[in-house]
Amino acid sequence: MTSGDKRKRWIPCLLVIVLALTACSSQRIVDQINILMILGLDKSDNGFKGTGLYSDFNHGEKLTLLQGTAAKPTLLLNKMNNQSPQPVEIAKLEMILFDKQLAEDGISPFIETIFKDPLISNYLIVAVSEGATASMLETLVDKKGDSLPYHIIKQNIQSGGIPDSNLHTLLFDYYGEGRDMSVPYLTLNPGGKIALAGYAIFKDEHLKLIINQEELPLYTMLHGNLRGDVPFTIRTGQNKGMAVFSSIYGKESRSVSKSINETKVIYNMMVNGMVKDYPKWTDLRDEGNVRELILQLEKQMSSKLAVLLNKFVKEKVDPFGVGDLVRAHSRDWCEKEFYEVEYPKIKFEVNLKVHLSKSGT
Repeated sequence: MTSGDKRKRWIPCLLVIVLALTACSSQRIVDQINILMILGLDKSDNGFKGTGLYSDFNHGEKLTLLQGTAAKPTLLLNKMNNQSPQPVEIAKLEMILFDKQLAEDGISPFIETIFKDPLISNYLIVAVSEGATASMLETLVDKKGDSLPYHIIKQNIQSGGIPDSNLHTLLFDYYGEGRDMSVPYLTLNPGGKIALAGYAIFKDEHLKLIINQEELPLYTMLHGNLRGDVPFTIRTGQNKGMAVFSSIYGKESRSVSKSINETKVIYNMMVNGMVKDYPKWTDLRDEGNVRELILQLEKQMSSKLAVLLNKFVKEKVDPFGVGDLVRAHSRDWCEKEFYEVEYPKIKFEVNLKVHLSKSGT
């Protein structure tokens, strides 16, 4: 056997040894640091209170809590490090959660510091909690990582229940002209479980408005995600009842019509779906009943969508980027002038066409 053949025989053995050593090294690293997965932020008497959750790999990967208070956002991690026997890292941070009061006061101190940390991913989830984030996150102590609330948000994004939302979209809306930020809104339900309760709408850096669960499917549709369940009322003669329209897919386009005295934004939507949970007295085998149901559904959904759009105008927020859309159709556009003069008088036209592919009982 030549010396070259002998060297070739050793190569697989060396690869196995290297891989084994690498795995052991990685295991030791995970065991020797605390990798925060969620950071909750609340107001405190001394500035800000941070609550971090990490999986303790030395104790069955159970969720463990770290807390600290500081006058400046950048010092919160130092405060957590001061009480931890192992270094605290944020490179794998999945979610930052603001409590409602802090969000109302303004989140720019965090946008200008923590959000600009090069270790923070653009896919980080940002959300607002109804109460103190510390109280919400304390309910997760000793549980497994699959109970973390960012899984709830990601699942709802994937299923079409809420718009795409992460740090990238938040910063785009914050720094972009003619648009406002919006993020998911979480609460503790009566059973003590963390749940999606609506959406938080900002004006500049301040939380301005919360939309509820009933408005959420409409809000998501106006963002161009035409999937979801919308309840509506069916009327036939003396009969009146509720049904649910489940939108499966669709298309949306927006346009602007401008005149000297009026600016109008036109939404054209085409949605395909099915009607579920309709009253027993509604016979959808009859084509006449189906046509009447579609007319009622189109009228009610168009009206609800327009009401929501006008609600945002009244509250002086623009989460759909209407200002940015109008800017694209204007030669001289000034953000301050648009929201002070033009936006309060803006008109909306919603044209919705529904196609029923099938119906469910």
